[in-house]
Amino acid sequence: MALSQRQHRVLAEMGIPVWERRYQNVPAEMPSIEDASVDELVTEDLEPAAPALQGACVVVIPRLPLPEAEQSLLTAMLRTIALLPEQVDMLDAPSFLRLSSESLQNKATLFLGCAEQNSSGFSLHSDSLTAMLTEPRRKATAWQALKQLALHIR
Repeated sequence: MALSQRQHRVLAEMGIPVWERRYQNVPAEMPSIEDASVDELVTEDLEPAAPALQGACVVVIPRLPLPEAEQSLLTAMLRTIALLPEQVDMLDAPSFLRLSSESLQNKATLFLGCAEQNSSGFSLHSDSLTAMLTEPRRKATAWQALKQLALHIR
């Protein structure tokens, strides 16, 4: 069943991807899986590629995606030091480990609730967002880290 433009727009606003078939009619000359050897089937690298960094700051958290309350807190924290979402790269800890030291040159890194890794640039550590939500007094240490981050980025 084909969707209307309005339905596509509503689904996109809700963040729901729409899947489409690649082939409407499979060509007769297309080989079947039984005909292919194992070497032909395993052609892509199983190790995910390191993410490309765009912003001036990297925020490393234990896992993505963040729950709504934690995302709201992080957005408010970054807004206090005038950082826009496009200036910040959000990474989970495994993705951060795949980065090369060259990609971290001239980047500030803020570790929230995960062990501080070797980053070749300026790095700070603070409590997890969950801990800050459950114990508001921990926000004071996060605020000190944010102030240092703002000074370094400017």
